[in-house]
Amino acid sequence: MMLRTLTLLIVFGTCCAAQDSSLRGPMIQFPAKGWDFGTITRGRQLRHTFELKNTGDQDLVISYAQVTCGCLKLKLDRKILPPGESSVLRIFLDSNRQEGHIKKHIRIQSNAKNQSHVLIPVEGTINPVYRLEYPNLDLGAREQHESIVKEMRIFALPNRWPEISSIEFRGTSIKITTKRFGTPTKAHGIIVSVTARANQKPGRQSIPVRINLKNDLVDAIRFLVLGVVIGDLRIEPKKLTLPPQEKTKTSQTTLTMTSGSQKPFKILKATCHDNRVSIQFTAGKSETSHPLLITFDPKNRGKGLRTRIYIVTDRPDQSVFTVPVNIPVIP
Repeated sequence: MMLRTLTLLIVFGTCCAAQDSSLRGPMIQFPAKGWDFGTITRGRQLRHTFELKNTGDQDLVISYAQVTCGCLKLKLDRKILPPGESSVLRIFLDSNRQEGHIKKHIRIQSNAKNQSHVLIPVEGTINPVYRLEYPNLDLGAREQHESIVKEMRIFALPNRWPEISSIEFRGTSIKITTKRFGTPTKAHGIIVSVTARANQKPGRQSIPVRINLKNDLVDAIRFLVLGVVIGDLRIEPKKLTLPPQEKTKTSQTTLTMTSGSQKPFKILKATCHDNRVSIQFTAGKSETSHPLLITFDPKNRGKGLRTRIYIVTDRPDQSVFTVPVNIPVIP
């Protein structure tokens, strides 16, 4: 009987020792629920703290603590925690960098036996201080000689008026003015008026605008001024494509270049690298419209004619035009 009891005690002691050895080492205790900062207005600075505790029987070593967002900064008091001790993880949120609902994670790597890689969620909603009527101010398409004006409203929070210190944008193609609208207790804010100047370079426009504010929750309001400037000179047709021609037949067609603003211009040169193409026009004459007679020589036409015509004008912003040519032949 005594022998059986002794055997049981030895087995029980061995099991306990095995169980204790399996629990040895550093253990990390952390707030798994993370931090939900709720709904705030953009521009606020928030702080929060977490406690990380070593519940094991050996030193807990935290190798790094990182965050997946530039709007959050971390500060860890200690990286080495003896058994039973804690470290404070401080979180700083700068809501100037984000808008809308955000969900980020704090990543912690350590030598903990229970969980070496820890993710702590941080989430909430950041409402804008100012709401733009449009995401960007699109001026649309306009003729090169045209000047247009378009407005956009920027709504403010109740009982808040934006104080503008300066307005920044590149170039001289636009002019921007602002004025207030509404009353503090109702819908109110500022109206941004953008004037697009005439005679700008043809092409797409994308101009970043920054309205700098003072004594406000945010440092600036940002948006883009978009648009397309259509060149004053235009050519019709833009491509020369004729139906299949006979190999022995001389082909002719006409290109017409005009000014949308009826401002006279000159054609200085019209050439083609293919000697089977000849171009007749009035060189150096100032007109609002220029016809160009294009003749295609049937000799050596082979399977067809593919080339380009180059037209040079006296307009510095539209100096060169290229017209593709495609004339197939009847087999």
